[in-house]
Amino acid sequence: MTVYTSGDVSRAARHLEKVAAGVKVEVVKSYRSVAELEKIVRQFTDEFGQFSDGAQLGGWYSSRDGSQIHLEVADEAFKSSDTNIPRNVDGVMIDVTFGVEYESALRIDNTAGVAGGALMQGQGSACTTGFPIGRSDGAVGNLSADHCGSGMGNDWMWGTSTHLVGVTSGQAYTGPSSSTDLEMYVLGDSSAAYIGWGSHVSWGYLPINGYFAAAVGYDICYSGAFSGSVCLNEVTTTNQFVCYGLSLSCYAVTRTEQASGSPAVGNGDSGGPAGLVTTRPSDGRTGFYGTGIISGMTNASSTCAGEPSSSTRECSDVALFAPVEKFINNNVVWFVGYLP
Repeated sequence: MTVYTSGDVSRAARHLEKVAAGVKVEVVKSYRSVAELEKIVRQFTDEFGQFSDGAQLGGWYSSRDGSQIHLEVADEAFKSSDTNIPRNVDGVMIDVTFGVEYESALRIDNTAGVAGGALMQGQGSACTTGFPIGRSDGAVGNLSADHCGSGMGNDWMWGTSTHLVGVTSGQAYTGPSSSTDLEMYVLGDSSAAYIGWGSHVSWGYLPINGYFAAAVGYDICYSGAFSGSVCLNEVTTTNQFVCYGLSLSCYAVTRTEQASGSPAVGNGDSGGPAGLVTTRPSDGRTGFYGTGIISGMTNASSTCAGEPSSSTRECSDVALFAPVEKFINNNVVWFVGYLP
């Protein structure tokens, strides 16, 4: 085994003799440390990986001995850019590969129609698509979380594509009292009466078979773009009022607790579907029966399932969802789609 170190070679060798007994180890002095190589890369890009002309750095890695930097640039057009990357900086060789792009590991689908339970992006943030909605004149959209789409007339896109989930229209009407965390993202591209199902990176689809109103004691499944599908969330309270702050309305929501105490939802899952997976007796078709839209959580921590934990993402086993029956019972122009 060959070990490269930017530190003292003899000290590293002595340490490895103790911890790697019986293994032949060669310790080699690296040409540059990772910290030094990162400083070189920072000469060309900012902390977000952007070059001065706006092109995006896909990533970079070094040779084992620290003598070379391999830059990966996402944008093919960068080849003709005015920004020149030298082939040698302080004795470190640099080569560039074009067309390499990375994405975070979360549930993404870019093909229309728009289904529930996958990534949508807009207004500088990310949420999850909910239930398909339609209108008699053929207009379609998505019923998702109100707190995601603050403000009117903002576009939210499907995954990383140019397909439009819909344009924010304001908090959905849910009756004369007890407003809840629902918003119509209207006039989007074609929608699909399906829910993404499975882990946060590998998923299939379940047809939406219908909708219902959940009562205390029901076990609910969530399907968020970041956390994936998580079931066995018992309804403990209905019509609980929560106030999230940040100039948002207070909402009437349903509260659940995960049976095993595992994370059920987290940041980025907002707007995703809540419901049950069951087999319909009439035709034996297994599908998803919707009951709500993921709204929030309490008792949150940085322990998350799905997307890796980070300093900016929190998750919880105690989740809150906006009950979809409040929309269904108070709207005659827009309907919520399912497969009959």
